[in-house]
Amino acid sequence: MRITGILILLWLSNTAIAQIGIKAGYLSQQSIGFELVQDQTSAVAKPVTDPTLSYSMDYWFRLKKFRIEFIPELNFSRYKISLLDQPRLRTGQYSFFFNILLYPFDWNNDCDCPTFTKQGNFLSKGFYIYLSPGVSLLSEEPLLPEIEGNSGIYGSFAAGAGIDFGIRNRLTLSPEIGLRYFFGYPRENLGTIADIKKGYSQDTNNASLLQLVPALRVRFRFDQY
Repeated sequence: MRITGILILLWLSNTAIAQIGIKAGYLSQQSIGFELVQDQTSAVAKPVTDPTLSYSMDYWFRLKKFRIEFIPELNFSRYKISLLDQPRLRTGQYSFFFNILLYPFDWNNDCDCPTFTKQGNFLSKGFYIYLSPGVSLLSEEPLLPEIEGNSGIYGSFAAGAGIDFGIRNRLTLSPEIGLRYFFGYPRENLGTIADIKKGYSQDTNNASLLQLVPALRVRFRFDQY
């Protein structure tokens, strides 16, 4: 039994190692449905989020008969939010995304082999669109004493497109770009008493968050030679 258990653990570890990937993305985002409005001049101030990098680790598997691939992904990013030219929050974003890749020009390819060895041109065998539901823990650190940081779990959904470049049997590079929408991400804690004294009132209407994410995924397949 002990030998069997060791063999199972070795098999699981080899399987996991054979299909791993890493990804780096450039995160550009904007708030939707939140703004400060100056009562007298009707001037509008919206939160500004500094662009930042995001980092991921993932695991890859696919269907046998059709070119649908699945990439569960753990993702992390950290960014700063400003309002009225004043830094107010630092946010850590810890996410789980379940990426579903669809290859419309290579739909019936049942070859479980790297892009590098597939027949046809790189566009037909490498282009994909993806859908990506996700869940994120957003942890906020206040940068002003009169602001309280909130932490919460929020759902999101992304869609985008990319293309695989098979460098070697064991290595694939996949540049991609997509949009991710966070549902119901409130920003009520961004306003301060100082804003009210300056004549601003807070307007929140279905507050949410939209992220534009160009990224590069690197996939390692150590089960190939």
